Amino acid sequence: MAKSSVTLQITDNTIVNGSRFKVEVLPTGNIGKWLSIFFYNSLPASYNECQVGSDIEETIDNLKIVIDSYYIGNGQPSTSYSVTKTATDTLFIEIIYDYFKLESFGDDGLENNSIITVNNVDNLKYEIDYLDIVNISHRFELYDDNYYEAPIEINGTVILDYGEVNENLEAVRGQGLRVSLDADVDLTFEELFTENEKTFKTIYYRNSVILFQGWLNPEGFYEDYVSDKWVVSFDCIDGLGYLKDLAFVNDNGTNITGVKTQLEILSLALRRTGILVDINVNIDVFYTGLSNNSPILEKVNINTRRYIKNDKGTNTIMDCEEVIRDVLEPYGAVLTSYNGQWVIYKPNQLVAIQTATFFRYDYLGVALSPTTVVFDFDFTIGSQLDGFNPHYCNGNQSFTNKPSIGASRISYKYGLLASLIENEDLFTADGLTYDDFTVLNTVDVIYPPAGGNGIGYLGAFGSYPPSNNFKFKSNDITFSLGAVVSVTVGVSGFGVDFTKNASGFFQVKLVGTSNTYYFSSVSGTWTTGNQNVLGFQAPVSPTDGLVVTSSFAFPVLPEEGDFSITFKTPFSSNMTSSYSVWLNNVSISIESESTGIEGEIFTFQRETNPSARIDKTKQVLTGDSNLDIYEGTLYKADGITPTSTWYRKGITEAEPILSIMGAETMRMNANTMRIFSGDIFGYFNYLSVVTIDGRVGKFGVTKYSYDTYNNIISATFKQMFADELTDLDIQKTLDYGTVVEPTIKG
Repeated sequence: MAKSSVTLQITDNTIVNGSRFKVEVLPTGNIGKWLSIFFYNSLPASYNECQVGSDIEETIDNLKIVIDSYYIGNGQPSTSYSVTKTATDTLFIEIIYDYFKLESFGDDGLENNSIITVNNVDNLKYEIDYLDIVNISHRFELYDDNYYEAPIEINGTVILDYGEVNENLEAVRGQGLRVSLDADVDLTFEELFTENEKTFKTIYYRNSVILFQGWLNPEGFYEDYVSDKWVVSFDCIDGLGYLKDLAFVNDNGTNITGVKTQLEILSLALRRTGILVDINVNIDVFYTGLSNNSPILEKVNINTRRYIKNDKGTNTIMDCEEVIRDVLEPYGAVLTSYNGQWVIYKPNQLVAIQTATFFRYDYLGVALSPTTVVFDFDFTIGSQLDGFNPHYCNGNQSFTNKPSIGASRISYKYGLLASLIENEDLFTADGLTYDDFTVLNTVDVIYPPAGGNGIGYLGAFGSYPPSNNFKFKSNDITFSLGAVVSVTVGVSGFGVDFTKNASGFFQVKLVGTSNTYYFSSVSGTWTTGNQNVLGFQAPVSPTDGLVVTSSFAFPVLPEEGDFSITFKTPFSSNMTSSYSVWLNNVSISIESESTGIEGEIFTFQRETNPSARIDKTKQVLTGDSNLDIYEGTLYKADGITPTSTWYRKGITEAEPILSIMGAETMRMNANTMRIFSGDIFGYFNYLSVVTIDGRVGKFGVTKYSYDTYNNIISATFKQMFADELTDLDIQKTLDYGTVVEPTIKG
């Protein structure tokens, strides 16, 4: 079996004397198996010292000799670890004992010279192995991080479930497991009852294939206590059920910020389940100009500020399920578990072709090799009398009907950005460049160190404007006609005389569709033709380093266009000694738009004999826009250019993404749908696209419960449609604050 291990990679051989590499061994009481090795630039004076070599490889070789020979404790030759040199700079260190866990770190300086990775095996506590009535093997495993002994074999069975859904396009479909265990006075399983979620990890295999990974759910714990032998049962969930209660934050609880790809956003949200498995994606919808074999979730970006709601003045981070739905629903895509991995697919695509090529990623959203995999979901059921296997059983099969959808509506609220600049504090990773800004002129520039904030320039004297006047410019932001824009800046000075004045000077520019405008602080209006007109000036405090914040609002924009501000040469007409002015922070915000538009409404209506059934209005958070001022704007692969139109693979079209979203819903529900339910003897996967013998069309699974021991699946199947609709009327209107349910015209 696999053992816990540590990988140590030395990245810098200038190791400080006394730096230490330490490996702690759990459970408590195994201090004699710890590693604690000190690095010195001299010959070792003790068994737990390692000499730093002339290069990294020699240091690695010396460390291997030390670990092979001794471990901290009594200084005797050790058999606690197996050490392998896997590269010139890397050791793989594995403890030879089963069930132990390791904690490893470098301190006293080594953390700056190395990369240390701990690889702990999961601690298996309980295992169930059984054969079903057709001799297929089944296995259930339960893991406990605080268990350090041999696994315990127990008796029991499991039932695999998927949550029932009403629609084939339901975007998030959780999976569950019902486990029944044989208990007695010596094995009560009481330790499994805990108030804490995500404590005990569980895995279920059918015929050596993982079908479920998840967590024991303490809320579903049940004991059938009738004698000295009884049954304990509990539910396990795959983690999707937790997402409604988990905020969309980083693994360490910090806020997620910046513009990220939809794949990154999904990965971050799914990691909150604690189930770190591969992600497979098949979505054949692309923005105009993108090739139709592209991994779309890698190519579309979202500003993560969209996932912070303002509730009566209080910012609330959205939950992970809301975020996942926002990414998937515009594509008509669905997330669920398939053979122990996450899969994201479009039911509309599978109606015509049941095989699909998926892009493969690890749980971090990093592409795997090979980059794609093909899944075949085609499956047919029928009667045993006609030779089908799996086949109907228990005589409880039935059909019902559900009407088509006559009309539906999608409401998209734009969401004005509180600030249109992400890098408000002028952070520079390399000490030379800045996201959201461009350095125009390096004459007299003063940069902060790498990882610092702000930018400074030496001040000028005499007449204004001086030469080399334009220094530091914000990237263009596109605003619509009638927008009211405000700017807030924080400036500070060094060496400014208390008796004299100095200021930060700024140009305010709008490149419109027909003219280029500059705001004049003198006239208070937009002017043309004079780039040197003063947009605004921000006063500088005579106290060195004290930041003074100033805000400026400008008249309504005369045209749609690209807005920017430029930090000009600091100036003082009466300073006589050297001084500098620093720009510390910048915020550009939109105060209002004269139109009062809050978003867009898409209405979808069948024109030929429409059904009276009306779909509930769907609220979405993101969509297309030609402007940068909205939180909900989708961006192309460059993270800058907004999307505008989209197309489906094999279809000639150029439509907004929300138009495609609504049309896919109408196509899926185009006709009266047959719903088939009943018991099936034999196994088939939940993601099967089902043909029912003797019936027309394809069916998707909307209810699923697999009794693993008796080899029976109780299921419901709903008919799917995907044909293009020639009578579908789509209307896009602007939202001025009121959204109502659609009505049927015909």
